[in-house]
Amino acid sequence: MTENGPCACNELADLAIVPMGGDDSDVRVFESLDEKASFGQEKWWLRVFSCTVCDQKWLVGSDERIHDNHCFKRVDAETFRAITEQSKWPEDFQLYEQVLRLSVEEGAVAMFLDPQDQALIWTTQELIAARPEITIDEIAFALNLNIKQGKALLKNLEDISSPARGKHWWNFIPEWLMPRR
Repeated sequence: MTENGPCACNELADLAIVPMGGDDSDVRVFESLDEKASFGQEKWWLRVFSCTVCDQKWLVGSDERIHDNHCFKRVDAETFRAITEQSKWPEDFQLYEQVLRLSVEEGAVAMFLDPQDQALIWTTQELIAARPEITIDEIAFALNLNIKQGKALLKNLEDISSPARGKHWWNFIPEWLMPRR
């Protein structure tokens, strides 16, 4: 039992988006959840929780950078044990892109006033590093940008990593992904 009564697990769908802040719905949901494992720095967004009230297990992908949502997926006891005892994580939320896309698909998105915001740049770099074949359309969709903004974002990355600015770790951006001049 939590301070506000029973847990919120029954209020959530099997796959649910819970926004951060705002109406504090995330505080209510997390109130009875105990983190049992996190993937680690490589996949900093990915954790698994167990409810202290009803024993429900949750896989959670948290996006604190772009759309500010927690994506919850109900998991069974076998999946939970595989994660906590053997570090065998399911395919869900393995890519940060999956967490971002889920927010967009559910309409739980943020809109950046500056489509060249540093958070968008960092995230674009991570999306490309995780999946080098990602397209401009897919990047723009995950970040809730239009195609023109997505191309401008990639152009900015190209300018940042130009030889005149020196070598940077994000020089791995494939040539085919860069906008044509």
